[in-house]
Amino acid sequence: MLFRVLPFTLVLMSLPVASWGETLTAASCSLADVSTAYSAASVGDTLVIPAGSCTWTLELPVGKALTIIGAGSGAGGTKLTASGAMTNGFFHVTGFTSSNLVRISGFYFELTNLTSHRAIKISNVSLAHLRIDNNKFTNGYEQIEWAGSKGAIDHNDFYNPMKAINFTAGTEAQANASWDSMTAGTEDALFVEDNRFIDDSNFMGAWSQERIGTYNGGKLVVRYNHFDSYDFPLSTTVDPIMTHGSAAGGVADAYWQQGTGARRGQSVVEIYNNVMEGKRIDFPVTVRGSSNLIYNNTVTLSGGFTPRIYLREEEYTISQWNPLRTEWPAEDQVHNTFIWNNTYNGAQMNSANIVVVPDDVFPNEKIKEGRDYFLHAPEATGGKETFTGANGASGSFPTDGVEFPTLGTMVFSTSGPNAHFPYVPYTYPHPITTIPEPPKILPVQ
Repeated sequence: MLFRVLPFTLVLMSLPVASWGETLTAASCSLADVSTAYSAASVGDTLVIPAGSCTWTLELPVGKALTIIGAGSGAGGTKLTASGAMTNGFFHVTGFTSSNLVRISGFYFELTNLTSHRAIKISNVSLAHLRIDNNKFTNGYEQIEWAGSKGAIDHNDFYNPMKAINFTAGTEAQANASWDSMTAGTEDALFVEDNRFIDDSNFMGAWSQERIGTYNGGKLVVRYNHFDSYDFPLSTTVDPIMTHGSAAGGVADAYWQQGTGARRGQSVVEIYNNVMEGKRIDFPVTVRGSSNLIYNNTVTLSGGFTPRIYLREEEYTISQWNPLRTEWPAEDQVHNTFIWNNTYNGAQMNSANIVVVPDDVFPNEKIKEGRDYFLHAPEATGGKETFTGANGASGSFPTDGVEFPTLGTMVFSTSGPNAHFPYVPYTYPHPITTIPEPPKILPVQ
């Protein structure tokens, strides 16, 4: 039986229209009952999945803008357990474009397979306002795979995944478009905020990947999260955040200016006001490209290991590029990056806590302090890197206009203010997290 309430619309300034349409309640949390309710829902409706514990072996394809609400992630809520491959998750948001709010909230997702299970997958979409919030995730390969959307992942608990969040701009065109603007502090990003990432003795594998990982473009903001790994074995490190550059997953000669589908790095990444604590976190932040602002993060460790912020660029060191890049700059490389006011066990992190790769016969010349990165906030003097032609492009060998095409290059000038000055972070909390709840569910009289 489906329950409905009448449509209701609330218009909020600078936010999507919170148009909930009708509210439909599935008969149970089973995939069959949820699929029936989904089929009856229209764009803007709210689909409610009642309390209960159900096992799913397949995903529900979500091809329209809906709010999907469970009864909560705690005891007495809605618990969905994965069985079978589940490579597309319980909810696969796919195949549409929308500026309406899309939301998934109030579930306990239990995953067991560390090689295939996902909880939520977003792919082949272009969404302006997607929110995943107030859920609990346990185990799994990638608990959220996010592609092609702006919005927020907030107020969730992520337990013991191989990787909690895998973020990408989406398609090659979406990745390239994400480099059109290099402005920080805007809503044009995925915001990961106010979540807990917990790794403990219940982790099912011998090693893990990063908690938040990226590839192929997009803007990313990671803020006000808590990473807790005190109960994780000391034998291996936990990696809270790793942003990949242009490593292309098997594409030979992977310079993206060739136009062969090679991946992009992220354009702008902001990582701030996070708490990271545990026995061993070798690299609280690893960035393999992009313009980055990394500040006000607190690292507390009890295992005797020293944390380091890791800056690198694959084109100088990974053999899939043929030939390797031998000159600065590389495509999408670390540039206009600012690192400040991060602490380790109460003390300020400094240059000793920065690792730059490659450290070859010309140490730190390819990623260089005072040019590519600065150990302070953006300032009114000190200069910046800019691009001639396409943002992220490099005219240095081997993309010299002969072997491969040249779409531009990066140059550095010591005159004028730093990039991003004056920097102001985007509104916190993200406004999408303040949209009121849908109307209460009442049976039809």
